[in-house]
Amino acid sequence: MRTSVRKTWKMVVNGEFVRSESGRTFEHDGQQVPLASRKDVRDAVRAARQAQPGWASRRGYNRGQILYRLAEMVEGRLDGAVSDRLVHYAGWCDKAAQVLGAVNPVAGPYFSFSFPEPVGVVGIVAPGPGALPLATGVAAALAGGNAVVAYAPDPIVGLEFAEASVTSDLPPGVLNVVTGDFSSVASHLAAHRDVDCLAVPAPAQPYAEACSDSLKRLVELPREGWEDLAGIGWVERFVEIKTVWHPVGT
Repeated sequence: MRTSVRKTWKMVVNGEFVRSESGRTFEHDGQQVPLASRKDVRDAVRAARQAQPGWASRRGYNRGQILYRLAEMVEGRLDGAVSDRLVHYAGWCDKAAQVLGAVNPVAGPYFSFSFPEPVGVVGIVAPGPGALPLATGVAAALAGGNAVVAYAPDPIVGLEFAEASVTSDLPPGVLNVVTGDFSSVASHLAAHRDVDCLAVPAPAQPYAEACSDSLKRLVELPREGWEDLAGIGWVERFVEIKTVWHPVGT
C-alpha cells in the first residue's frame, strides 16, 4: 500500500515556482495555498517590467504562436472554454494593429499614422467563478504586448493556469500568478507605481484613488457573462493609440 503524493501548490513568478517569501499559506478546499505578501507582489511586478519590452518587441505572429501553445498546455487541465478563449486571442495578435490602427486623412503635406502600443505592466485581479475571466483578461493583455501580474479568486484554478504557462513557450516574467487575500493583492497592485494598468472586478471605484496617484489606467471587469465577452475590445483596453506624423517625401 502506497502513500498518495499530495500536491504542493506554488505561485509562478519570473517563470519559476515559488512559495510566499513569508512562508505563510491558507487553506482552500482542504489544500494549502501560498499567501502572497506585499514583497511577493513587488517581485512579480519587477519580473513583469523586465520581461515586457522583449515580449512587446516580438512580432504579433510569434506572440500568437506562443498563446496557441499556452492553449495546448491548458487543454485538459481546465474547462475547454479556456483553451478556446486563448486560441481566440492568439488569432488577434497579428491583426490588432490593423483593426485598431489607421492611416489618418490630413489636410496638408503629411502622412499621419495611428497604431496600438502596449500600456506596459498590467495587473489583473480576475472575478470568479472559473478560469474564463482570468484567461480572457490575461490573453487580451498578452495579445497587446503587455506583461501581466494575475490573481484568480479560486487559487487552484489560478495556479493550474500558472503551471500550464510555465510549460508553454511564454518567456519568464511575461505572466506571473500570485495567490492570497483578494483585497490585499488588489490594493498592492493599485498602489504600485510600476503597474501601468489595473483590471479589477466591478465596482472599481475603491481602487480609483490609489491608481490616480501614479496615473494608472483602471479597467472594470464585469462579474458575469464571460461566456460572451471576447473580441478585440478587450485588447483595446490594454493598449494605447500612438499617432505619428511624417512630412511627405521624407
